[in-house]
Amino acid sequence: MTQALPRTAQGPTLVTDNQPAADRGGIARRRKRREPAPDDCFSSFNDAVTVCEVNALIHYASERGLDPEGKILVPLYEAVNRLEAAGDAKARLDAGKETLRYYSALTALTAKTNVNGRTLHEARRVSRYLSKIVCLGLVSLFLGVCVETLPLFKNTLATGDGPVAHALLALLDTNSLMYLNPFFWGAVGSCVFLMKRLSDLAAAGSFDSRQLQGQGARIFLGAAFAGIVVNGFGLHGGPEIAGPPTQMINLTSAGVAFLCGLGVKVIYGAFERIVEAAYQRIVGAGPTEARTGTTAASAR
Repeated sequence: MTQALPRTAQGPTLVTDNQPAADRGGIARRRKRREPAPDDCFSSFNDAVTVCEVNALIHYASERGLDPEGKILVPLYEAVNRLEAAGDAKARLDAGKETLRYYSALTALTAKTNVNGRTLHEARRVSRYLSKIVCLGLVSLFLGVCVETLPLFKNTLATGDGPVAHALLALLDTNSLMYLNPFFWGAVGSCVFLMKRLSDLAAAGSFDSRQLQGQGARIFLGAAFAGIVVNGFGLHGGPEIAGPPTQMINLTSAGVAFLCGLGVKVIYGAFERIVEAAYQRIVGAGPTEARTGTTAASAR
């Protein structure tokens, strides 16, 4: 059996599905811990490109006519076929280098839309990334609905003898749930935003699992901002906002909390403006004015 060349001699790694275990090195060790599904292409090297990703980009570019003369698609298609049919390390190395060269050229055509082979391949599996967000959103929605509807059963709870009924009745009497409810609806708003955003990226073929970094923090910020706005500014009764002429739209505290979770960026920007206004009132000059004054003084 032909032994694989060291990685330093092979250059960039492009993974195929028909490589012998002895030629895949670290990939074989990776599969001892995780056996992939038939359609699951992955690599143990961070700088590798899988054949599935290359084929996905070829399909995408062909459907949209990005290379009508076939100056990139045809050589790339032939290079991939040679790579999959290669039987020794030298042939795979040559075909892999050619595949990577044409793949990079094809990626340059789709870079404006943030589409590449990786995003196209991962867009097909977006449901596995959305499942956790959906579950968290459903749990938060369930808790929010329970808090909203629990007062309707106050009379029933008053006649109950169990410890759970007494505990719930005590929470209702002390209005404790009123302060917790905005956190649940804020988390629901953040989850809805993330589901919509990731679904749109997957539909456009530009979804990348690396974009999920920090999404847990966004859900936390949505819940925290909702609780701060509703509880801190006393909006439990719900504010009135201007609607159509001669009409006012009444928002409940749950509605305000949901909007806070949905628009974390807007709420954060509003808090920044509040802090800057407070700074101007206390110090007498905002950060921008202070910086301008310092620059003018240094210029003189």
